[in-house]
Amino acid sequence: MNLFCRVLEECMPPVNPKRWTPMTHEQAEKWAPILGELMTKYEIEAPYRAAAFFANLRLESISLAVWSEIGGGAKRYAPWYGRGPIQLTHLDAYVSFSKASGIDVVSDPEALCDKVNRPEVGFEAACWFWTKYKGLNVIADQLPTNPRPTCDTITRRVNGAGALQNSLDLRWQYYQHALDVICEPTILYRDPTDEPA
Repeated sequence: MNLFCRVLEECMPPVNPKRWTPMTHEQAEKWAPILGELMTKYEIEAPYRAAAFFANLRLESISLAVWSEIGGGAKRYAPWYGRGPIQLTHLDAYVSFSKASGIDVVSDPEALCDKVNRPEVGFEAACWFWTKYKGLNVIADQLPTNPRPTCDTITRRVNGAGALQNSLDLRWQYYQHALDVICEPTILYRDPTDEPA
C-alpha cells in the first residue's frame, strides 16, 4: 500500500456509516497521489504543517465524507457556501481561487465538491486556501514551540474569530492524532531499501 494512502486513511478515520458515506479504501488510493502532489506544490510537507492541515480537513469534511456544506443552500452567503474538503466559502474566496488556479469555480461551483470525477479541484482549493489565501503554513511552523495556542489560531483563521470551543478542542485532538500518525517511524520513515535480504 502506498505510504501516503496509509497516512491519509489513518488521519481520516471512518465516520458513522448510518449518517455519512465514509471514504473508501479505493477513494483513498485514488486521492492519495493527487493530494500528495498538491501538498508538495503548496509546501504542506513538514510534519506540523501536514498534521494541522489534515486536522482541519478531517473536521471540515467529516473525514473527507462530506464535500458540501450541510444546509449550504439556505445560508445567507449562498450560493457561495462551503464546498470541497476544506469548505471554500464566500464569493471572494471563489473568485480568488479561480484567478489563482485557472479553474473557474465561480461559474461551476459544484466542481469543488465533485469527489468522484474531479477530486483534484477540491483538493487544490483546500491546499490553496491553506497556503495562499489564509497563510497557514507560516502559522503552523509555530506549532513545535507553542502547540495549543497555535492550533487555536489556525482554527480561527479557518472558521473565523467566533470559532466554537468544541471546534477548537476537536481540531486540537485531530492535530495530535495526525501528528502521531505522520511521525510514526514505521509509517513514513522506513526506507524500503533497508529491507532484510
